[in-house]
Amino acid sequence: MLTETLARWFDAFSADPQLLDLHDEIAVTGALATEALARVAQDGSDLDRWQALRRAYAEMQGALHMKDTAVMRVAFATMGEILEGHASGLQSRREYLRIIDSGRKLIETEMKRRVAAEQVVTWEQLAMFLAAYTASVKKHVSDPKMRAAILMEFERLTTATTTAVQ
Repeated sequence: MLTETLARWFDAFSADPQLLDLHDEIAVTGALATEALARVAQDGSDLDRWQALRRAYAEMQGALHMKDTAVMRVAFATMGEILEGHASGLQSRREYLRIIDSGRKLIETEMKRRVAAEQVVTWEQLAMFLAAYTASVKKHVSDPKMRAAILMEFERLTTATTTAVQ
């Protein structure tokens, strides 16, 4: 038994004709990917980070040589910040790639859904085709025995097909 709130949500989703349409989810994924890419760009390039790390390391070596503990602490803290920033940048890249992969999967699923939807023939379309085919045979086949044989065979095939589908 569903709670009242769950029952309302169930009814809303059950009545939604666009339930299988993934357009909105693809759009959200695109927006999230754009946002994640901005974070990747904001994190800076690896080259900039590497150069800053080399400068901090050089400061650390100089401070070690001079036995200047204050400069050593600052250089060590700078190196730690750079490395933490690099870890954050890697996390941003991983998140971006994860979002892109999710978007790819959604797009593939939506494409398959659309192709399948276009390959479906409704009963009304099938009935119209059968009526048109029957009329065409009656119009173009003048031999009554041949016409009867074609229509009987066609009826046998369509009866077997519709019985198998149902």
